[in-house]
Amino acid sequence: MRNAGSFLTLGLRDLNTRPESMIGYTPDIQPIRPSVAKSHGWERRREDVLSFAVTDASCPIVLEEMQLALVSLPLAFARRKSGEFELVAVTGLYAQENLLLTEEGSWRTSYVPSWYRGYPFYAGVSTGGDGQDRIALCFDHASGRYREEPETAHGEDRFFDAEGSLKPVLSRLTTFFTKRHLSRKRTLAAIKCLAEADLLQPWEWSFENPVPEKPLRDGFWTVDRVRLRNISEDVFRDLFETRALEMAYLQLASMPQLAVLRQFAMLSAHKSEDQAPDESGQSIDQFFEDDEIEFRW
Repeated sequence: MRNAGSFLTLGLRDLNTRPESMIGYTPDIQPIRPSVAKSHGWERRREDVLSFAVTDASCPIVLEEMQLALVSLPLAFARRKSGEFELVAVTGLYAQENLLLTEEGSWRTSYVPSWYRGYPFYAGVSTGGDGQDRIALCFDHASGRYREEPETAHGEDRFFDAEGSLKPVLSRLTTFFTKRHLSRKRTLAAIKCLAEADLLQPWEWSFENPVPEKPLRDGFWTVDRVRLRNISEDVFRDLFETRALEMAYLQLASMPQLAVLRQFAMLSAHKSEDQAPDESGQSIDQFFEDDEIEFRW
């Protein structure tokens, strides 16, 4: 789980807690306050933009991105420390190993999960007196990209413009985080419906371990096909209304993508450098200017 100490001291909570630890990386997530960071900024472009995720064998995703993600990523469910389930993209076969990152920190497949696309920015949320959630844009100071005196000539930029408003790309990012937060609420509601209908079962790997000396990671869950085919009309109605039925079919449809992870595991074991990444040198601008996720509510 991400270190949420900074959020707690500010009355904020992390929107997207990881189902696993980030080994070897301790984030320092702080809110971007105009009173403190008005002239501060960040380094916009980094070739190793996703290298911080090298130990992630899975990452949380939301319902609205499932159709895009399943084209290249197997999807599953993982238990959080609270005992509740989280919808995740499986990115590795072994604990603390992300098979979808190149050595340079670029993503290998065509779809980058929304969980990663805001880095080094994060969203904190607080609940106001009216009961409504409010998003606070935060920054990971441990990323090495925070600048108190940004130099535009060196690919750096300020958080705020001369009038004290967030730069356009950060305004879009805040909107994105807000939509993702709402989507995650719908995602958790759909997962709860599946769990209450007893439609989740422990994941069993369907192929031989390509690297026998390393144990395949456990802790993933999948939809039970047999139970899903035999649900009652009342359960079907509940699943349909919460979009849990849609989630179940999309999760099952993603399973063939396990072959992609198996191939990357075999390539990694043989120290192969033949697979060129589909994405390289991503920047926050590239992640959000042409965003394909459509959030509905």
